[in-house]
Amino acid sequence: ADVSENTVILNVIDINGDQLDTVTVSKRN
Repeated sequence: ADVSENTVILNVIDINGDQLDTVTVSKRN
């Protein structure tokens, strides 16, 4: 995924600590 200064990467973690997915969201100014 392309990452810019306006993007936050959120790692989605389940209760066992496994990474399920990575999503990107735009920062709100």
